[in-house]
Amino acid sequence: SVQTGRDMRTLAVLLFDSLTQGQLDKSAYPFESEERHEWLYKPTPNLVAGIVLPKHTGLSIMKLSPEQKLQLSRLLDTALTSQGMNVIRS
Repeated sequence: SVQTGRDMRTLAVLLFDSLTQGQLDKSAYPFESEERHEWLYKPTPNLVAGIVLPKHTGLSIMKLSPEQKLQLSRLLDTALTSQGMNVIRS
């Protein structure tokens, strides 16, 4: 709904406003960046079917402060179903 979209935008802005410059540099990429096409977010290089996947350069959730993790959880809770939230919490 339109309200859900507004809520998500508000929560995303709050989360991004809470990030340090170093965290922002790892979490927001220019539109032209190849990184925005990288959807397999593994913390280290991985070998899949004989192919070495590149290390993701984004911001790890482990690097967020407790308050930032709470803000991220609120954003995801708005964006996902309760079943989706249960998957990412497990």
